[in-house]
Amino acid sequence: ALLYVDNLKLYSAVKPVIDTMFVGKKLYWENVKPKNELSSASFVNNLVAHPRVFVTDWAAMRAKADTDYYTKLWYADIKQTADYAMNAQMVEWKLNSRNNVLESARAAKVRLVALAFVGMMEQNTAYLDRAYEEALYYGAWPDWSGMNSTFVTAQIMEGYACLYDWGYDYFTKEQKKTLVAIMKKHGFPDFLYHYVHMDGFAGEDSGNWNPVCNAALMMAAMAIADEEPEKAEYFIFLK
Repeated sequence: ALLYVDNLKLYSAVKPVIDTMFVGKKLYWENVKPKNELSSASFVNNLVAHPRVFVTDWAAMRAKADTDYYTKLWYADIKQTADYAMNAQMVEWKLNSRNNVLESARAAKVRLVALAFVGMMEQNTAYLDRAYEEALYYGAWPDWSGMNSTFVTAQIMEGYACLYDWGYDYFTKEQKKTLVAIMKKHGFPDFLYHYVHMDGFAGEDSGNWNPVCNAALMMAAMAIADEEPEKAEYFIFLK
């Protein structure tokens, strides 16, 4: 299964044909009922084991951070963010002048990614524990966008996708179930709405909403593919 970019629009190997089953209905995770059973050759059934989002080998990543000058500088910056987050107050849900929570969502994403990344790089579970604590806090926000801005939802969805994928072998079954439940509640329905109506980032948007939103959706779907293979395949290829 391949992905390609067409004028800043991300598609699967075939441009998605949208199922109209959601039109006029409330868009919840439970509404998604893929019609096709997955074959052994399906994209989801051939994903590599966790981690699979940006990183596939932590030992190799640690070695590069030790030996490559620029990677070392990059990692030092990420660790500084994670170290700050360890004792800082949680990011608060706060509407901006545009009636969305973009700044809050971005700050939450940065912290989730940094804590999860450093936890795996340092093999220090304290960072992962803090990341999970923050994930629970942001999961209790009223929503992840404010005034229905999927671009904002995408910011924090990326953080949850990375946290879930990178911490997969550390978190308990119940913790992973909780993270997935949060994404089902606050994340996936927001994306689905636009795919149903083919507007916003899923329509003819030529700005950065399309790659940002589609990337977040694909990252999250790939992260939870073991638990929800049919729905992950559906979201990745919209079929």
